[in-house]
Amino acid sequence: MLLHPGYLVLLVLIPPLARLFLKSHLGLSRRGMIVLVFSRGLAVALMVVALARPVTLIGEQAARRRVVVLVDGSLSIPKRELDRARLAAEEIHQVATRNKVKARTLLFGKRSFPLERPDEWDQVVSSREFKQAAEGTDLEAALADARANVEAGESARVVLLSDGNPTSGNVWQAISRMKRARIEVYPVGLPPVDDPGVSIATLEVPERAFVGDTLDVAVWIQASASGTVHLTIQREDRVIHAEPVTVSPGLTVVRARSQEQMAGMIRFQARIDPAQVRDTFGRDNEAFAVCQVQQVPRVLVVTRDPRPDQPFLAALRAQRLTHDTMLPAGFPTRMDALTGYSSVVFDNVEAREFPAGSLPLLERAVKDYGGGFVMTGGRSSFAAGGFVGTPVEKVLPVEMPTKSYTVSSSVVLLLDCSGSMSGYPLAQAKLSAKALMRMLKGRQVGLYMFSTWVAEVFPPTVIGEDFTEIDEKISQIGIGGGTMYQPAMREALKQLVATTMQNKYVIFLTDGMPFDSWGLLELVDQMKESGLKLSTIGIGPHVDPRLMKQMADRGGGRYHQPQNLSDLTEVFRQEVAHIVEGSPIVEEPFSVKIAHQHAMVKGFTEQSFPQLTGYVGTAAKDRAEVVLASRQADPVLAIWRYGLGVSVAYTTDTAGLWSKDWVRWPELPRFWSQVLKATFRGNDSDYTIRSQIREQMGEIAVDAVDREGSYLNFLSLFAQVSEPDGPTVRKVDLVQVGPGRYVARFPCTGQGFYRFQVFRKDKDKPLGTTGAAMSASPEFKVRPLNRSLLEHLAKETGGTMVQSRDDLSSLVAGIPAQTQQQVKDWWPLCALVAVLVFFLEVALRRLAVFQADGLGEVSQAASIIAIAETYLKTAKDLDAKGEHGKAQEYYLKAHSYFLKAKRDDEAKRMWEKYRLLEERRGAG
Repeated sequence: MLLHPGYLVLLVLIPPLARLFLKSHLGLSRRGMIVLVFSRGLAVALMVVALARPVTLIGEQAARRRVVVLVDGSLSIPKRELDRARLAAEEIHQVATRNKVKARTLLFGKRSFPLERPDEWDQVVSSREFKQAAEGTDLEAALADARANVEAGESARVVLLSDGNPTSGNVWQAISRMKRARIEVYPVGLPPVDDPGVSIATLEVPERAFVGDTLDVAVWIQASASGTVHLTIQREDRVIHAEPVTVSPGLTVVRARSQEQMAGMIRFQARIDPAQVRDTFGRDNEAFAVCQVQQVPRVLVVTRDPRPDQPFLAALRAQRLTHDTMLPAGFPTRMDALTGYSSVVFDNVEAREFPAGSLPLLERAVKDYGGGFVMTGGRSSFAAGGFVGTPVEKVLPVEMPTKSYTVSSSVVLLLDCSGSMSGYPLAQAKLSAKALMRMLKGRQVGLYMFSTWVAEVFPPTVIGEDFTEIDEKISQIGIGGGTMYQPAMREALKQLVATTMQNKYVIFLTDGMPFDSWGLLELVDQMKESGLKLSTIGIGPHVDPRLMKQMADRGGGRYHQPQNLSDLTEVFRQEVAHIVEGSPIVEEPFSVKIAHQHAMVKGFTEQSFPQLTGYVGTAAKDRAEVVLASRQADPVLAIWRYGLGVSVAYTTDTAGLWSKDWVRWPELPRFWSQVLKATFRGNDSDYTIRSQIREQMGEIAVDAVDREGSYLNFLSLFAQVSEPDGPTVRKVDLVQVGPGRYVARFPCTGQGFYRFQVFRKDKDKPLGTTGAAMSASPEFKVRPLNRSLLEHLAKETGGTMVQSRDDLSSLVAGIPAQTQQQVKDWWPLCALVAVLVFFLEVALRRLAVFQADGLGEVSQAASIIAIAETYLKTAKDLDAKGEHGKAQEYYLKAHSYFLKAKRDDEAKRMWEKYRLLEERRGAG
């Protein structure tokens, strides 16, 4: 029998394929033609039969039955509930034995412990390994282990006894895998601990500080009842705070201070003694944190206004940031005079005011020596200050456009909706298109979808404040057929030529190669001649980057190829920054938007920042991070790494011209302190190493960028992890996850301090050392029974919540024991024979077996001449129709075959016709 007989309809393709085979092998003998058609027809027929899936029935087999009992033994489950779960597991085993169902019990926490027999419970629970595993709950791993205990052909159910509060793993992926495996899950809710007593919720210290800083240390104590505990805070081995603390139900915060006098990784530990209050756990009475302390930096401020009460200098002084000031004319002309500063600030100065040869010195100080650089805005800064094309522009994370922002703009987005865009690519493209509409608010925008045809989503329209209708139209974009570029581009040309806007832009997004590439670049030239600019965006692996870049270059725009679809919105943001390019000055009241979370704005919200009334217009470079943006999504605060150093652009002013409310803002000193610290030299290495521990998982991330700003890819990196409980050292490999970015993730089991050293496998010395701390597991936090998760797990897998003991017995006895039909599959044999027939025919033809009928060279020559004359006739027909490009191609083929037949005169005439058409095309 055939499981998919519908595929047999493909057999109708054999006759046209036979004609195609004969046409492409004109030089074969008659016998060869017969063998060719028969063998290839047989191969195609066998492949079609293989697709139809032929099988034969060989008998029936009853499915085996199994029940797996998963018991959450983590510390969040009280002993009384764990005892109840034990009784339930034993009863399930008894019912399973009576009903000839295989049963298995798994106790789990951070990992699973199988019980071969119910009476092994006490032995497992009392073991050291289980007590360590009980400090967490990995529900994903437990469900995976349950799935692994189900053998092929078994009909199975899983009984899960848990509070539904995982502390690690991805339970949603586990649910999806259980659903695909068709294993039903029946949860039993175990109420968790509702009164943990007293614990340290968190210990807070700054992640980074400098020698001489006074650190604010905060300890948050969680209590379920009133009482007194004794709190001790240590810095390394020295106690910096010790006192009795009266706690109330809820959170109590205790603050201390520590002045840092040495650089390095400084460890802090907080501990409470709950002797006078009720306490359930002991492991949550300690907390740990790490602060990286660096040497005191020094800042050079280049300004026209060196008065100490100038707002910017006053802010630095308020934060005790050591700084020198100088006029632009006094800027150093020797490198040794710059390397003593961790960062240099250009505060509203002009390029012409600096000594000759000093600006290249600044670039070297940042790029090669790891210095920091900040440029602030004003009427004499950025493009208005003459920095376009200077070494300073190379250093900055922004480009300096010179046209006016006041010119009107019209934009048309052409969005590929061909079949290959179905699913996530089109969904992400539509999401990013909606974001683009918001970026272009107040400008004229049109949107057209294309595949083998083009359709209007909405014509060029001025985008207002209400996006409801536009969002709805974008959401309705569906999938079409193939990919043709030119109809969509001609529609954009037609729409934009008709508009009166001064600037006209086309953004072209696709994931495929066009069927109509002939004449495409000529159409791009026509668009440019009509005043349009074309930028292209290629997504996915099937675009032609060379063609897309040619289109953008000839269209006067830019080519983007984001590595991830999630980066598409950022690509649109970069493109908008170019669309609204111009003069430097933009004067209008606005509130800044936080475009990217960064340490420079840590602790601030958008509402924290006062209003601004102007800024200098710039456009973010490709690798820059825009942290604060204007209403038009232009950079107000942007940062990037340049070589070994870091550069920041702050496009509004510091003196109150556009920032009158900012200079009176009490948080201005803290803001500038965070901005400058983000630029301070960390080390002179090509490797930036960061680490953290979250939810008992450690993460080490390395960004590898050389001094030229190029990513260092395909390195072999590993880290040595020193455990907090002794000399144990683990080795973990880092995996490249992006350009120049390497990451390692690994479980952390013990509380305390972890030390990480990163190495290259081809070098002995470490690339760098960092550290992190892990406090109590989330297992100790008070959380209610997560009934919603358990109900969702049951619903998605086909199970139900268990409400009573009778339900447990019935669900075990009711596991279906349906029979399974056994079949023998024949498609592999059909496919194998098809491949063998095809390769046998090719081998015989290559060995000239098909020419054994005596036709000889004369027959072969005649066949070659026949092919040449066929190509000549086709070329003449195309030439007569005006399809000169294709006619050229066939004249060239005829030329080649006449040469093979040694008909030199005819070959010469074919070449002359080819050259004549080439000259005509070149002349237009």
